[in-house]
Amino acid sequence: MTFKEQYFWVKDSNLYTKSLRPIPLYIAGLRPLSAKLAGEEGDGFVINELNVESIKNKLLPTVKEGTKRSGKDYDSLEKILFIPASYDENKDKALQSIRFWRGAMIKAFFEVEIHDPRIIEENGKVIEDDTLEEILLVISNGDEGIKKLKKYADLGFTEIVLTNSRANREKLLNLIAEKIAPEFKL
Repeated sequence: MTFKEQYFWVKDSNLYTKSLRPIPLYIAGLRPLSAKLAGEEGDGFVINELNVESIKNKLLPTVKEGTKRSGKDYDSLEKILFIPASYDENKDKALQSIRFWRGAMIKAFFEVEIHDPRIIEENGKVIEDDTLEEILLVISNGDEGIKKLKKYADLGFTEIVLTNSRANREKLLNLIAEKIAPEFKL
């Protein structure tokens, strides 16, 4: 395949090991237009939006509209959510390891031309620990994890991917395997 457009080009490209079945296309979206595109064209919808009301009232309805428009089954579309996570029995340690996500929580940085991570990190300090604890998966026991993840499972997400922010990743993995995952098995 050879392709040339304004922003990129490919010359004599070939996929030598071809898939036996179609490769699924997952489309990420944080705005209604991209969510609708995911429903129309994708095999899955991927987001990292954590505001339950925004997901429920803006994004998922437009995904559904997209599937309806293209004749697809909304319920069979994969819906995947990424959540930064931190677990420690000591809540302060869990919060300490997830604070670096604060800059990514300021939506204005997705709309302005600021790319210096030092500036983003400095401005992210306005995000307080209580906000981190409320929005992200900052937990000190399995019951907290179940409660926080249930609200997303109830929205219909087929997969929830946790971005483990702790240095000791095994602690969260063990907690998920032993306490949290069994609560979500179908």
